[in-house]
Amino acid sequence: MNSVDGVSLVIGDICKRDIRFLLEKRKNSLLPYSPYCFSTVFGDITEEDKQLFEKIKKKYGLITTDMFYRLVGLRILIQKELIIIQQRKEEETNNPQEQIHNIDQFQLCLFLHSMHECGEYSFFSEKINKQIVIKQYFFTPPYSVKIKKRNTKWFNFNKLSKKINNLNIHLDPLSNLFFEIFYDRKFNLFETIKRLEYKEEKSKINPSLWLFKHKSPIVPPDNYINTFVVGNKYKYIIDPGADSKKEMIKSGFLDFIENHVTEIDGILLSHGHLDHCNQIDFLRKNYGIPVFSSKNTAKKLLEKTNFKINGFLNDNQLIDLGNSPFSKKRWYLKVINLNGHTKGSIGFLDMNRGFLFSGDFILEGRQTIVDPNYGSLVDLRRNIKKLLKLNITFIHPGHGDIFKFDRKWVKTNLTLLDNQEEKIKESIESGYSSIEEITKHVFSDSTAHIGRFLTLAHIQHLEEKNVVIKRGEDYFLNK
Repeated sequence: MNSVDGVSLVIGDICKRDIRFLLEKRKNSLLPYSPYCFSTVFGDITEEDKQLFEKIKKKYGLITTDMFYRLVGLRILIQKELIIIQQRKEEETNNPQEQIHNIDQFQLCLFLHSMHECGEYSFFSEKINKQIVIKQYFFTPPYSVKIKKRNTKWFNFNKLSKKINNLNIHLDPLSNLFFEIFYDRKFNLFETIKRLEYKEEKSKINPSLWLFKHKSPIVPPDNYINTFVVGNKYKYIIDPGADSKKEMIKSGFLDFIENHVTEIDGILLSHGHLDHCNQIDFLRKNYGIPVFSSKNTAKKLLEKTNFKINGFLNDNQLIDLGNSPFSKKRWYLKVINLNGHTKGSIGFLDMNRGFLFSGDFILEGRQTIVDPNYGSLVDLRRNIKKLLKLNITFIHPGHGDIFKFDRKWVKTNLTLLDNQEEKIKESIESGYSSIEEITKHVFSDSTAHIGRFLTLAHIQHLEEKNVVIKRGEDYFLNK
């Protein structure tokens, strides 16, 4: 499953209510063949793509801004040799942008309109310091292109799903939703595309799991919070941290709550930071939903806010979700102690599917931050190692996108911590003594508050080990 912060292109053939997808063998794949989909993240958009957009806009005058991302998707399809554009001999070229520029107006229009919109995903770009929203498309190839079948196979989805248990675990959320609406509910293609725009449908990842993305009351890069709802007979909300009622209405979250309120048994908090619990009082007062957290999180909330907790969650405790929709087993979430980011941080492990709802303990491509006022580097290291012993398939984090569990990335987090500790000691030895100076020297490429948090956490840890001593506002090695 790819990161879903961009344009996901699924090459399919819709014929007589059958779904056939172009599949390609991948290394380390859980499937014999994996659906060949990929994402166009902001970094994949080149200057040449922008120039191509302006040229086509000038040439035809009919192309709209949202078509820009479709052009980028088309360029990547050509570049990855998944399709071949038919070219005239006098115009033959290997340059994808030139190939697109040479397509006649009718063919290009047909191609771009065959990439049906199926929702959108957003991510924060530190490079330009803003939230980027890129739309996601389902692509049905028109007759103007040929599918390149070298090293690929066509699979009928029905046959594939019978051979592989829990196929939806291995596919991206949009593909799962498309399959469910088109294949299981028997909607036609255009009805399916329309249904994908409904708020609750867009939030559904797979059976009995929903994700609502909300703006949260904190500074970038974590200014979007993931609020999950998981369960069958018994449903639980995980981390409702939206910054306003307006945000919850916009995402469809409040409509979902009102439609399922009798099935919702509680709110589960991964930890006590405001961006993960901002709406717990609103949901409890208006819908009578109880709130559960670890004892340390409850203690912190009582100190910092008026938020009250109805019950405590302990390490290894099982939370009943009812009968599993994808196996004969009873379905449980297991509470996992993930102290480190904060004291009292916990995760929730879906015992049937191996999904870990991790809060802020582990994020994709970014190091875990330790709250210097209420976290612990020692606990963080211990619990990072614990992840390697758990049966995890996908991480469902508090921020960013769902991603496949990667042991290498888990180990990289430990390496980063070790390297930072050494750099901090070197910085102090070189004469940098204030928190600001040390942070700037060690974390020059990081967001300011993230670097400061990590510097403070490391300094506190080094003080505890008696490696560093504090004099006034400055820090020195204890020689």
